[in-house]
Amino acid sequence: MSARGCIGSQVQGRGTSSRRVGHRIFTLSGANAVPGDLSPLASPARTNVRRSHGDPTVRDRCVGSPTVSRFRLMIDLLARPRRYRYGSHPSQRADLYLPEAPGPHPVAVVIHGGSWQDGFGKVVTRPVSVDLVRQGWAVWNIEYRRVGSPTAGGGWPATFEDVATAIDRLADVDAPLALDRTVVVGHSAGGHLAVWAAGRDRLPAGAPGAQPRLRFTAAVSLAGVNDLVGAYDGWPPRGGAVGALMHCSPRECPEVYALADPIQQVPVAPAVLLVHGTDDEVVSVIRSRDYARAAEAAGGDVRLVEIAGAAGEHRSLINPYDEGWAVARAWLSEWRDRPRGNAAVEVAAAAGGRRLLR
Repeated sequence: MSARGCIGSQVQGRGTSSRRVGHRIFTLSGANAVPGDLSPLASPARTNVRRSHGDPTVRDRCVGSPTVSRFRLMIDLLARPRRYRYGSHPSQRADLYLPEAPGPHPVAVVIHGGSWQDGFGKVVTRPVSVDLVRQGWAVWNIEYRRVGSPTAGGGWPATFEDVATAIDRLADVDAPLALDRTVVVGHSAGGHLAVWAAGRDRLPAGAPGAQPRLRFTAAVSLAGVNDLVGAYDGWPPRGGAVGALMHCSPRECPEVYALADPIQQVPVAPAVLLVHGTDDEVVSVIRSRDYARAAEAAGGDVRLVEIAGAAGEHRSLINPYDEGWAVARAWLSEWRDRPRGNAAVEVAAAAGGRRLLR
């Protein structure tokens, strides 16, 4: 089913409460509220996307029954892409998934997470990659050098150089790609890298990743580490995964964090969607809240959707048959299909299904 099959543009009902702020974050009050008029109001709010316990037919239509979802997930993991290399290291590779239609296709660059550790690879984002292909996207699912072992080869600056090189490699790929309609999607540590990559044109000449060959029109960060300094400080005593990635603290090398930290690059040119669980125990939702505030203050186009409960668990956001991913997928579909120059898509949600409003 397409994203529009369960996320409609027409919403009706009672008990609505919705508010708009500068960076387009919404809240819907009450367990049975549905989105209504999104005209500007003065008071700020956040979006809480709650699991639907109401109409089971809506829930199954949007997410799928557990049995069907598991079966489809297994099929997705067997999908065979075109395989490419962009360097000599074993981790310098990428997979290209293409729709069956002739193209040219809009492109989604997908970046997996896993604390930048070599124990996690691009296989974890294969299911959402295949799901995007079903929506008409060509998908470039990249691998990169990570940290965690003597042969991993990653960390600053190698991880960042790899992500930039992998993205730019797309310009040389012989495939029916509409590179002027390219977005980037990342989860967790990959969410950090996605938003960082969206701001590469702001990097000074000579910095890792500077002077990109390919530019994005939109970026999605799912439970992303969008604030490296905040994450380092939240992982005592030596910054946890961030310290391992950067090899130093923000106090020891602030000039390096200035080049690697997405929150220090705001505003970026592409529109940014942040999706984060309110109870995420792996990456705190504070990382996305702080980024959204900083980007809005700098004049950026950013949206934050917060998801409460089990649907907002860290790994749930990359389950293509769960509700958190449905928000990102629908936003990307609307972004892809809208005529150039139209007002940006807003995200809202309600019990009984996820809905986009224009």
